Amino acid sequence: MAISAERTLNSSDPQVIAFVSDTLQYYAKTAAMLGGQDLIDLVERHIRFIYSGLDGAHGIYRIQILCICARYAEFLGWLYQDLGKPIQALFWTDRALEWSQEAEDSQFQSYVLMRKSDHAEQYGTPDRVVAIARSALEVGSISPRSKALAIQQEARGYSQHGDQALFERKLDEARELISEAWGSGDAPWGEYCDLTYVAMQEASGRIDLEQYGPAIEILERELPNVPSTDRVDSTVFRSRLARAYAEDGCPERAAETALATCGDVRATASMRAFTELFRVRQILESHKDILVVASFIDTFDLLAVDFRARVSEDR
Repeated sequence: MAISAERTLNSSDPQVIAFVSDTLQYYAKTAAMLGGQDLIDLVERHIRFIYSGLDGAHGIYRIQILCICARYAEFLGWLYQDLGKPIQALFWTDRALEWSQEAEDSQFQSYVLMRKSDHAEQYGTPDRVVAIARSALEVGSISPRSKALAIQQEARGYSQHGDQALFERKLDEARELISEAWGSGDAPWGEYCDLTYVAMQEASGRIDLEQYGPAIEILERELPNVPSTDRVDSTVFRSRLARAYAEDGCPERAAETALATCGDVRATASMRAFTELFRVRQILESHKDILVVASFIDTFDLLAVDFRARVSEDR
């Protein structure tokens, strides 16, 4: 996974870098709607292309290249994470951190550290989630939205730890900061972190705390507010709602919700969503005598075959 130059950029032509930079937002929108599986190779080629111009660049142009490399690398790390590939995800997220540090871009350093905390939420420990989120708050002078991003992630570490008081306190702090940042345009890469997103994080934390009723209430209320263009996240949260129903002893509602979500899980190839449905499948095993539960289990088992085949191909 070493970086190698495939093409030399013309460092006297900043329009090339500006064009590649502007393209990232379209890739991000595509991934949010369709999943990132088909973008992996393309995004990595873009990173190698951009990085190849670094040695011949100087001054502000070199800083621009580093910043764009960092943003593409963070995005690639996220694509890998959603697809259930933690090693590749961490590799590219670490490259994003390295490049943002070299560019002295404190705002984006903070964001990447928050993303590393999110990675630890899936693949690490609660202590690591909290520690990295706190480090994101200590990077220079950061904006209210950057602080909110780090603090809501810190809250998830506390929910995984079972500390309800700190979990709730940190979410309240995040909400205050989001209100402060409203309309400011700061940390544009984190604009998704609004009050609806924090509500989704609260629901996820309530599940950690085994407070399934409150989690269901929040998800039912807030899911309609998730933009339709954020199909991947919506799929993850609907899968999480199905899990909350299952954990709360509502097998039919769990199966109905999960069954309605399987198509989007297959389409987006989101391992985060698949993992939630796998837990639903485990819980509902003892309720196979219910028709809708049996239908979900049959559908999920076929979905699982597709996911196993994809993992085998990746190897």
